Amino acid sequence: MNVTAGRRRLHVLVDAPDVPELWWPLVGEVAQVADANPVADPWPAAPDEEDVGQAILARAGDHLALVLPGLDVGTDGVPVHLRRLLVPVDRSPEERDALAPIVHRARDLGLAVGHLHVLTPRTRPVIWEGPGHHAEAWHAELRRRQHLGEGGLTVASGDPAGLIRRAGRRSDLVVLCWQGDPAAGRARVVRGVLAGARPPLLLVSTGLRGEPRERPAAHARVR
Repeated sequence: MNVTAGRRRLHVLVDAPDVPELWWPLVGEVAQVADANPVADPWPAAPDEEDVGQAILARAGDHLALVLPGLDVGTDGVPVHLRRLLVPVDRSPEERDALAPIVHRARDLGLAVGHLHVLTPRTRPVIWEGPGHHAEAWHAELRRRQHLGEGGLTVASGDPAGLIRRAGRRSDLVVLCWQGDPAAGRARVVRGVLAGARPPLLLVSTGLRGEPRERPAAHARVR
């Protein structure tokens, strides 16, 4: 894959000695959308299956991280390409700033971008009173703030992690924004998404401000 000087790194994590060849097209396309150079990062060691999600978040930190499923998940023996993205949103300004460049590049490349907003006690708007004028006004304002058209937005209620996993089955990539701190409240949702069957997951930290210095000998460049 081409490497562009000055771009940040896209840390690619997969439970395999190297990124399987079937995933190479998608990794390159995600790198283009993220404007980053893909670099293979060793799968984090964890004492048991329940700790894998936490270990992934500790490894991801404040980087751009692409977490791929295992060797035989989702490929069906066919090279995987990026055509549709699912981008969950919670309406925070920090999230909007972190995701906007990725969403804009994806649209410029002709990719389909779907947004999911999960209503929780924390994110439910004050004016929400169920179906009717207030709900329609809120939907219109959310579309305006997220620069969406009439389509491309799904609003649902329930467990955020479960809803993201289910909606993600219809997409090639889930782009999930988080705080970059495994102990932060948002990390609970990310761990829940990581715990279930899912498509590739691009983790974008709201605190991403460029890349730290290269870590010694820990990375192998993705082909």
